[in-house]
Amino acid sequence: MPFLLRQINRENWPEPDCSIPHEEIDADVLRDLVPSENTLSFWYAKDKAEWNDAITAYICSSDKFVIIESICFIAIDTEDLDAAGFSILKTDNFTYIESYREKHRDVADLKIPDIESLVDIVMDAIKRKQVSFLTTDEVKDLYREAIKKKLLSSSMIDKQKHNKLRKLIAQLESEQQSV
Repeated sequence: MPFLLRQINRENWPEPDCSIPHEEIDADVLRDLVPSENTLSFWYAKDKAEWNDAITAYICSSDKFVIIESICFIAIDTEDLDAAGFSILKTDNFTYIESYREKHRDVADLKIPDIESLVDIVMDAIKRKQVSFLTTDEVKDLYREAIKKKLLSSSMIDKQKHNKLRKLIAQLESEQQSV
């Protein structure tokens, strides 16, 4: 079953066993669902086995993942989005892994009531344990795997825009060469 993955701050969301109506959920969850031009950006995985590829595409787009302690991704079943009437568009997006750019999707044409529906869908995904937590070391392992597969190298990374990422990838490349 296909999924769309997006980073969330898990601390903002209620626990899976909590049966709280969405009207009582803290408004801080909205930080995870802030649209841009009426769309929300996601990364596509055709099944659970591809979750790491979608996450790798995402973490290979920015410096911010170089220094994180942990990161959480929610995996939303595309059937849930389809059933709720959401428009899912295949749109290339930036990642240093060129072959993963096609994994990007936008949930488009969002209106205010759609955000409320998305809160419910995210809550359902949390209850179904469709969440992926990664530590700093696990994020580095995803970078290492991308390097090993020759999908990513420090020479690909723009040092003006993403110097922290470039330095980390160069360090991980050196580690692999010395093994």
